[in-house]
Amino acid sequence: MDDHIKLGIVRGISYGVFGKPDAFMPQLRALGAGLARVYFTWNQIEPEAGRYDWSAVDALLDQLAPGDELWVTVVSASRWGTQQASDFLPASPPKDLAQYARFIEALVGHCSGRVQYWQCNNEFSNPGLWSGTADEYAVLATAFADAVRAADPAARIALGGCGFDVLSSPAGSPQRATFDTVLNRARDAFDLFAVHLYDDPSNIPGHIEDVRSMMRTHGYEKPVVVGEYGGPTSSAFRRSSR
Repeated sequence: MDDHIKLGIVRGISYGVFGKPDAFMPQLRALGAGLARVYFTWNQIEPEAGRYDWSAVDALLDQLAPGDELWVTVVSASRWGTQQASDFLPASPPKDLAQYARFIEALVGHCSGRVQYWQCNNEFSNPGLWSGTADEYAVLATAFADAVRAADPAARIALGGCGFDVLSSPAGSPQRATFDTVLNRARDAFDLFAVHLYDDPSNIPGHIEDVRSMMRTHGYEKPVVVGEYGGPTSSAFRRSSR
């Protein structure tokens, strides 16, 4: 994204999965936002190998007005195509990486340049959201990036979000080790480092510097974007003894 601030809204993680896809872009624009982050699952769009259902994607694209921007997070959840069968979460490594790449290229091509930002899964350090290993995510992210760039060279790619499980953990934790592996092995698979901020707002500058230092450890630094913000959460408040 550009160097100036853009206000966006995360539509949610189940657009069109459990019900008819709704219209929300007019309300988003009325709030002064012009960027929406939306999730789609592999199973939702390709319910059977080679058969595509574009209804939810088209429902989203049909809402766009000039100046609107989209950030699409694609969840590798499938009843037939992934190692762990699922139609929602957790995401899973595909059985056939080439088949997954064909799906991503078809999706990005169908959107015809109307999606500015693409993301491979979300918070891959969280086992509730990703059932594979760090190495498997690095391989997946690389295949994802190659497919996106083949279909839309102008699109930008965000790495799966760095969440509170990483930011609140000490050096050497499993969560940080996961990110360390991915930042090393998939350094060319993303353009933007997505961070999720859910605790005390005064910690934000430190978190941003933290994730920048994570990249610098591997000899590079890419732009940081905030994919989710909603802090502090209820877990941050101490319970009264009264």
